[in-house]
Amino acid sequence: MGLSDLKAAGWNPNVIVINPRDWFAIESERANDGDGQYVIGTSRDPAPSSLWGTPVVVTMGMPALGALLLDTSTTALLDRQEVTVEASRMDGDNFAATW
Repeated sequence: MGLSDLKAAGWNPNVIVINPRDWFAIESERANDGDGQYVIGTSRDPAPSSLWGTPVVVTMGMPALGALLLDTSTTALLDRQEVTVEASRMDGDNFAATW
């Protein structure tokens, strides 16, 4: 439903980001037709990671029970600053925001 909603709004979602546990649940789903066949591929011959022709990226960075649909042609990753490591031997309030 999300893919069709985005397409109807003029976007072209071309990546689905999903949690590994959720992807495993999808891959291991079996049909209710009495044969018990896998809906997507089989454990011996898995299907490519895609849903409805859209590639799936599996990452622990995505919370369980959620998914992110992206149109990468209109996505920008902005890097605010270089990686910074801060260390202290003082109390735990040294790095607290004081706004």
